Amino acid sequence: MAEEGVEAYRERFPRVAPDLVHYACRRYLDSALHKVRRAAVMGAAGIWIEECLTDLVSPESYTSLSLPYLQQLVEGIHASGLSGILYLLGYCNDAGNS
Repeated sequence: MAEEGVEAYRERFPRVAPDLVHYACRRYLDSALHKVRRAAVMGAAGIWIEECLTDLVSPESYTSLSLPYLQQLVEGIHASGLSGILYLLGYCNDAGNS
């Protein structure tokens, strides 16, 4: 994707429908936490988390629209007695630091 495309996407993303994004994130979080609990019951030692698109949103959007759900997921993983491994892809030097 051309850099202009990424920047244009970053500009539009938070205005597209933040309520819809939060709704989708809550639904995904509920599903992920259910899977975490099932994995713990089956004897898993840890959970792999992949954040593949951090460079497609601004640091501000990441902080408000993604990071809170990621934190809840990690808390749920730890509450289930499991370890979590976070694998970040994309340019994420500023993610979560705004």
